[in-house]
Amino acid sequence: MENQNHSEKKLYLIGTHHLDLNGPRRLESAFNYLNPKIIALEMSGDRDYFASPKENKKMRQRLEEIFKSSRMGLNPDEIGSFLDITDSLSKYYGYELTTSKDYAARNPKTTLEYIDISFFKQGIKKFLEGFFEMFKQMLEAVSEDSDKKELILNMIKDKDLSIKQHQEEVDAAYKNKGFYYEAYQELIHAQEQGIEDLGPLKEIFNPKRDDCMLKRIRELYASFSSGNLCSILGLAHLPGIQKRIEDLSPVLLTLPEAARE
Repeated sequence: MENQNHSEKKLYLIGTHHLDLNGPRRLESAFNYLNPKIIALEMSGDRDYFASPKENKKMRQRLEEIFKSSRMGLNPDEIGSFLDITDSLSKYYGYELTTSKDYAARNPKTTLEYIDISFFKQGIKKFLEGFFEMFKQMLEAVSEDSDKKELILNMIKDKDLSIKQHQEEVDAAYKNKGFYYEAYQELIHAQEQGIEDLGPLKEIFNPKRDDCMLKRIRELYASFSSGNLCSILGLAHLPGIQKRIEDLSPVLLTLPEAARE
């Protein structure tokens, strides 16, 4: 595929789904085509903690313990099957970081910049405690809802089908990118109004994140005279940032569009 080499500078806002199983291939394809001078990533440097196989193994063990102590009533094989599915999906979480780092390492003229604030304002340990507590509450709610419990059991019965259906939902999300933005804004509003208490996880829905990312994108855009600036953003952030940076005439693309699919 022929690279895009521009004598003038251009800003691309590329919206990703964080659990896109085709994400690594798609993002690599987009980078190869757009040939970015700067990659501005919706990420803070400390978030690669979740890319550690050792930490992922510890998380699986903790989730297994929560399952066993819940009222879901699943046997060890069923718990193992559920966690196998979540492992298959979660190993793609953070592909934006790993793919961007790999591309920048192979292309010394490309600079990788982190533009987000940290989720771990109260520390990683506190953040994980909040995540596990929410997972525990979710299981308790599911155990009391026969329809939701049946969905979990059906998912376990056919792991390959469940993963296939997940990717179909991801691809559908790219076609309706406004949904994630609206849902994200609703959660921010609920948290600000005290309707939702997300504990340490509230930093995920911190409205200052978009402010910080917008400021950094503008700074990076002003720092060079020619080439492409590719800002990699989750779908939930894409419309909001686009509205506030229209003076820079950004090109708005979902990841499949950027990969020219």
